[in-house]
Amino acid sequence: MKNNHLKRSGSVSVIIPAHNSETYIRRAIDSVLAQTHPAAEIIVVDDGSTDGTCDIVKSYGPPIRYLYQANAGPGAARNAGIRAARGDWIAFLDSDDEWFPEKLQVQLNLLQHNPELVWATSNLIRCLCDENRKGPEMNPSRVGKLLGPKAYIESYFQAYIAGAGGFTGTKIIRRDIFDQVGLFQVGVRQSEDMDLWCRIAFRWPQIGYNTQPLAIYHMGVPDSLMRENVEVKIYSQFIDRNLKLAAKYDRLEDFNPFASYLLQLWMRAQLFSGDSQGLRHLLDRHADLVPSGFRRLMRIAAVFPRTSKAAGKFLSRLVRRLRLRRRVTRKPQP
Repeated sequence: MKNNHLKRSGSVSVIIPAHNSETYIRRAIDSVLAQTHPAAEIIVVDDGSTDGTCDIVKSYGPPIRYLYQANAGPGAARNAGIRAARGDWIAFLDSDDEWFPEKLQVQLNLLQHNPELVWATSNLIRCLCDENRKGPEMNPSRVGKLLGPKAYIESYFQAYIAGAGGFTGTKIIRRDIFDQVGLFQVGVRQSEDMDLWCRIAFRWPQIGYNTQPLAIYHMGVPDSLMRENVEVKIYSQFIDRNLKLAAKYDRLEDFNPFASYLLQLWMRAQLFSGDSQGLRHLLDRHADLVPSGFRRLMRIAAVFPRTSKAAGKFLSRLVRRLRLRRRVTRKPQP
């Protein structure tokens, strides 16, 4: 696709996967209809809903394209939307989240002024609305230092480690990129989005970034497509698969710190959940990718999982009480 293509056409297809979303699907759709740069089309893919999602979506009439599929997960639903899309750009929004009105306009302006970019993301608001708590994912001034004079970050992997990777609802991607890297991985209930971002980043590492929040990520919404427990082997498969691709595209130096960052997050998650077996699996399988000090600490924690879990939750509550954590997160469960 030629670099001046966007100047001729900035059409955007918005894809919204939905599963039993009758409670909040209107909020998502209305936020797209309110865009200052109208979407060329809004495709809602109903992933086997059994509630009133279908009736609500169809009540909007022609502005919305409604597709139905038997329940197959968010990856398959987004893939169905991509295949049906006719726009030059693809933007995603989960049915429980929402956009600010200027989201598409701001991102298209960035892409028009940086025609070498094939994708972009942005800051966002994390909202625990049931607890009346919300806040930006990134302090705009902090990410401004990461960007410097540019409107993009040199590497998606670096952006993610710095907390500026955005989420699925802030991504906008040139349509033809999916023809080159493939679609979302189907049948995996976790990391299917990150798996796709990696495949894009290995070939087009630079990613546009807007420091202003352009979307609201609603955390902890029930019946979401994305909130499920994950088998630890899925994490290992993700790392193994992308290590091979990183080697293929000569991006290991860029990918390895990202893999290390993810593994440390996942290991801490296994510790907090009390899954010492899962923690040991990750340690045994990917020990060479995490710092030696962290590795030793986790091996000790795996020997005393109950004590470590209790200590971790105590520290989390202490950090929250002292207000040392700026990012909005769910309070640890008893």
